[in-house]
Amino acid sequence: MAACRTRPRGAAPGLLAVTLILTSRAAAQTPRIEMTLQEALGRAESSPDVIVARSAQTVAERAIAVARVPRPPTFTTSTHSVTARLGLSLSMPLRWGGQRGTAVDVARAERDAAAADTSAAVDRAREAVTAAWLRLEADEELESLARARVDRLGRTAGAVRDLFDAGRVPRVDVVRAEAEAASARADVFTAAAERRAASAALAFLVGLSPQAEIGAAGERPPPAPLPELSSLLAKVSSSAELRAADARGRAAAGRVRRTRREGLPALALEGGADIDDPTQEGTDKHLSLGLTIPIGPRAMVLVSSAEEERAAADRARLVRSVEAEVVSTWNRAEASRQRLEVLDGATIPAAREAAELSRIAYQEGRLDLLRLLESERTLADIRANRIETWVLWGSQRASLERLVGGVL
Repeated sequence: MAACRTRPRGAAPGLLAVTLILTSRAAAQTPRIEMTLQEALGRAESSPDVIVARSAQTVAERAIAVARVPRPPTFTTSTHSVTARLGLSLSMPLRWGGQRGTAVDVARAERDAAAADTSAAVDRAREAVTAAWLRLEADEELESLARARVDRLGRTAGAVRDLFDAGRVPRVDVVRAEAEAASARADVFTAAAERRAASAALAFLVGLSPQAEIGAAGERPPPAPLPELSSLLAKVSSSAELRAADARGRAAAGRVRRTRREGLPALALEGGADIDDPTQEGTDKHLSLGLTIPIGPRAMVLVSSAEEERAAADRARLVRSVEAEVVSTWNRAEASRQRLEVLDGATIPAAREAAELSRIAYQEGRLDLLRLLESERTLADIRANRIETWVLWGSQRASLERLVGGVL
């Protein structure tokens, strides 16, 4: 606490500058990986979610071989104190009436559902990678704007100090200008931290170490007009999520057929021999066919049928959900695109001109410093808003591509 009380004026900006320098040097020691959007999308399948989905698909593929395996036989050995000294028997369950075929069909349907889930996971990963790359590109630009604002406010503070030395402005203008410049330097530190956080998020999605420093390279996707909403709604059925729902519905229908086949009486063929029986000559051999009457097969069929109905209801819900999401996402993307046109065509040029005119008016003594700083702050806010609007447009467009199952 004593050190804080005795700290000289101006130490805080100096400490902040030292922190920024040390942070920049630490970042410079980390190899920088320049990555375009297409390169990032090419690594989308390295996303942990996609890896997990592919593992589940592998499990479902290997389950098909398990469904083909016959039921295990039962081998029994026995001995008697009076009759046969050794009894041997082998019981083999028999799958009949399509029991084996329906079991294999269910395993294949579940494999198809797992493959569709993997495709959906890839689409979600591409959407997430796109959003992360756009966020990184935006944070890099925001950091550049923050650094440019520091330089601009530094020049403003210097000009105000010269005017004060010339006796043309009061001391309060010098203090305000220096405070605004110090605040801008703090904004640079925040922007740099946000950029590093965005790099770590993208690194996680493309299978790199979060400590890797990624830079967004290449051209930025331009805000082009979207296809008509009606044409996008017609493509909803081709989305990976609906294909996965269809596959789950086929698997549920297959389980109903399998349950009905398993409700048939179970057959078992048994053969054996009694050896070394002192009460009779030779070996006593026997062959029998066992019949097991299942109890409650109708209840099991009803459960499987209910699961099929649930899968159908889930698909119907998903269709309505995807359609609603397409409509809302299309509107948000189109609104963002139109806002970008207004910002680029009118708002930013007007704000830039206003800031320049305010600077000239202040130097001529026709405007106070507060209005000058306000005009420059407004210009910075509008530029930052333009960047955030572009990120929103790109993220919504990526969501539309996932929802309709293809590149727009």
